[in-house]
Amino acid sequence: MKKFVLSVVILAFVIVLLTPAVPIYAAQTLYCKANESNGITASGSSVTAQSGQSVFYADTANGNKTIYFNVNDGVINGNTEYKNVTVKIEYIDSGESGKYFAFEYDSLSNPQKRHEVYGETTSKKNVTRTAVFEIEDAYFGNRLKNADFSVVMPKMNIVYFVSVTLEISDKASGVEIGGATGKFGNIFFKDDEKSIDVNFTNHRSTAVSGNVTYSVKNDADGAEVYSLQKPLELGANSGGLQTVAIPSENIKFGTYTLNVNFSNSEQNISANGKIPFSVCQSVTANGKNTKMGVGAHFNWGGRNIPGSINLLDKTGFSHIREGYAWTAFETVTDGERNYGAVDVCTDYIEQSSAKNMKTLIMAGYGNVNVLKSIPAEVSAALANGEEITLYYLPVTAEGRKAYADYVVKLLDTYEGKIDTVEIWNEPNLRQYCENAYTVPTGVERYTALLKDTYTAVKAKYPDVKVAGPVISSLMDYADKYLKSFLAQPDINNYYDVFSFHNYSYSNSGLDNIISSISADLALIPENKEIYVTEFGVRNTAYSDTEDERYQAAGLAKYYLSMASENFCDRYYIYQLSKENTRSESLGILNYHNSKYPYSARPAFLAMANVNALTAGSTGKGYTKLNSNVRKLSFENSAKHTETDVYFAVSKTENVSVESKGKLTEFYDMYGNMLDIAENDGVFSFDVTTEPIYAVTYYKDKLDVSVTYKFGTLTVSGNVYTSHKDEILTIKVFDDKNKLIYINQTALDENLSFKFNFVPLSESAIYTVKLGNASFDEIHSAEYTIPKVNDEISVSASRNFNKITLSGTVKKALKDENVTVKVFDSSGSIIYVNQTKTDAKGGFEFEFVPLKTSDVYVFYIANKSLSEIFSVNFDGETFTGIKLKALSNSDGVFNLCDYNSADTVTVSVDNDGEVYDGDFTVAVASYKGDALTKIEMIEKGDMLFDGSVYRYDIHNKISNADKVKIFLFNSFSNIKPLTYSVELK
Repeated sequence: MKKFVLSVVILAFVIVLLTPAVPIYAAQTLYCKANESNGITASGSSVTAQSGQSVFYADTANGNKTIYFNVNDGVINGNTEYKNVTVKIEYIDSGESGKYFAFEYDSLSNPQKRHEVYGETTSKKNVTRTAVFEIEDAYFGNRLKNADFSVVMPKMNIVYFVSVTLEISDKASGVEIGGATGKFGNIFFKDDEKSIDVNFTNHRSTAVSGNVTYSVKNDADGAEVYSLQKPLELGANSGGLQTVAIPSENIKFGTYTLNVNFSNSEQNISANGKIPFSVCQSVTANGKNTKMGVGAHFNWGGRNIPGSINLLDKTGFSHIREGYAWTAFETVTDGERNYGAVDVCTDYIEQSSAKNMKTLIMAGYGNVNVLKSIPAEVSAALANGEEITLYYLPVTAEGRKAYADYVVKLLDTYEGKIDTVEIWNEPNLRQYCENAYTVPTGVERYTALLKDTYTAVKAKYPDVKVAGPVISSLMDYADKYLKSFLAQPDINNYYDVFSFHNYSYSNSGLDNIISSISADLALIPENKEIYVTEFGVRNTAYSDTEDERYQAAGLAKYYLSMASENFCDRYYIYQLSKENTRSESLGILNYHNSKYPYSARPAFLAMANVNALTAGSTGKGYTKLNSNVRKLSFENSAKHTETDVYFAVSKTENVSVESKGKLTEFYDMYGNMLDIAENDGVFSFDVTTEPIYAVTYYKDKLDVSVTYKFGTLTVSGNVYTSHKDEILTIKVFDDKNKLIYINQTALDENLSFKFNFVPLSESAIYTVKLGNASFDEIHSAEYTIPKVNDEISVSASRNFNKITLSGTVKKALKDENVTVKVFDSSGSIIYVNQTKTDAKGGFEFEFVPLKTSDVYVFYIANKSLSEIFSVNFDGETFTGIKLKALSNSDGVFNLCDYNSADTVTVSVDNDGEVYDGDFTVAVASYKGDALTKIEMIEKGDMLFDGSVYRYDIHNKISNADKVKIFLFNSFSNIKPLTYSVELK
């Protein structure tokens, strides 16, 4: 026993001797200051005094924009324990707009990963603020320029730092969490299935397991609207996927976050992920807002143009404003001037045109190489003591002709696809026009350029609109420029569109904008169109409070206020997506390079709702109900509606509004219906700084939904102000305007209706028209229907006695269940199994049958699609049958729950070719094991589109626990071509 004790003591002593010396840092909190550090060293920084304290900074004036920080390797190097860390950075907020910094770090998967959080600036000068960066995937192995993390000044502005601290948590991760919805920007619409695929990546060299907790929270108030828990196992250095289906009744229009936590206390794992998503209003193809556009900045590169255009089209935007730089379009080589289309610009012009969205091109700015190749322009610049730069406005006739040539060549390149060309951008600002403040010389230069370009454009393209003067504002200092512009000789003969920019950041400012702009626009001739080609609101009122809903409400109120007075013909929001992940930035979608690019900010949802509720409306006035409440009025003669929008300038206030004696519905900023009841002919409700819409219907109001699933078109909805049993008529036309369906139904007790039918042929766009019994049309709209059918492709092969069955399920998710049953020629089942699809939807089964057969019948199915086909391995293949239905189960023998399906469509497919023989489909209903009903469907009764026979059998099923469907080669010879598909 003594010997054992002695051994232990010696061993402990040896361990102490062999352990290397490690610096001791209090409570694992490390820091770095201007003249002091504890476990963190900085490089690339300079020290100075600011606000009475020592600070450090990157000397951007000398080209340095990055400070690197290295954590002592004795504390963390490679992070083999996968500890979570938090970095806090104290800095001086100068109060100057545009000053910010980015945080980058050495992560498990990327040695230079940029964090989603940025250091911000506000209007409060010289206030110390703290930016917090929480990191669960830190590697910190000195791979970031021999450092572990850094701060970067992207715009080369100086930011002063007080301290940087790093805290190492006892919690660990090593598992990364991400997510995808299959929707652009994770933006769902009303009728979409709200399903999110959550992926997990285990960076550990050992397997991990635990529970995953999912919590969906509304971003507006943080309320949890849905939660669930699932177990998860991940192999070493491998990944996994789980799908979260959120019930539609749990979420309304708004922005949400799916919070994910994967934890196991025994393995010390606590991994977290946040997946943003939203639910948004949409419009029909002919319900777009013809006044609403957006400045997309696709020309800046790196943007997803097709996805963005499709999203804008579906949410009611009709116009795109884009720059097409002169320097990019025209080059000078060996004294020769050459024109060439820019691919990214061609892409957005083509994509916009395909969606019937009108493109406005801002033609600018200068072209140094071209203008320097013109001797007269060079001489004039020298004589005026000027330098030819990007923002130099041509002063000679030769220089102006070069600019006009560029514009005309641009129109030549995209003939018929550019609706409006805007001449220059904000020529009244020196940052975009170096001659701006030489009034009247600056105005004279611009108007000369406008006149020469207008003349050149109209000579060849009389239908293209020319816009100017693109003034930065119509208030204050810009008034002088505006009046000088309008005083130029004959200037009103040289533009079609008067364009200007306007930015608003406060509610109280709207009154001033309305009154000031009203006076300014009264100076514009009535025969001119008026465009606001930039308007925007940031998400903060320049205070410490950052509220994304502030931006949303501000944009909606600006547009609605202007539109209520019918001031302008078009409005272009600045801009589509944020320039970076800074929360302060302009933009209605999130940054295109963020972890979840193009996810919707509240502003996008608010403007989509503006389009949905006010498209096609005429303004009826901006009214001050009192010092605090405003009412904006609209009328839509086509829809027979009146819409009043209410908002408060500063404080919440209750208002009472008299009923108009018709159905009135109230909606919030996103389009959610509010429960505001009429009491004795009066509506009373609270008005906040966010707009509330009151829509009054003077005729029947319809809610219509059109979906296409599994070969069946469903048109459903409600007719408000109608009566039960009122007859509704439907007509459906394909994209060639051919009538493909007509029917009538009576409204049920909920005043709702539903039509299901299988189109004879698929169409890109369906036009649905609804009317009363005698067809007094009350609804007509085009619907672009996404095709959501799964498709199973499968092949069978035999090698000696082993049979291999393989294929893919198109649009399947990874790990989706696929079932196989195999029958021999006598109808006996000889094999049954289930497997999961791989990342590409692929699957494979291998088996050795107990006995050989001349014909094998294979039954393959996933949740939404079943296929039966017969194979003779001597080469003969029989007709296949496909059965499509909704299902709530993945079980082997419970593939399709027909009771939950709107339609059950059977289709007979002969590999896409006409089937020459006759066949009959039998639909057999069973109660228990007893046959209760059998229905026969002849080949001639089925819809045939040239390759596939289809029939909806839902109404053929009666009082059944299960249904079997058989395909026979004739009614008289009951010999199955294939064996039955069974539904339970």
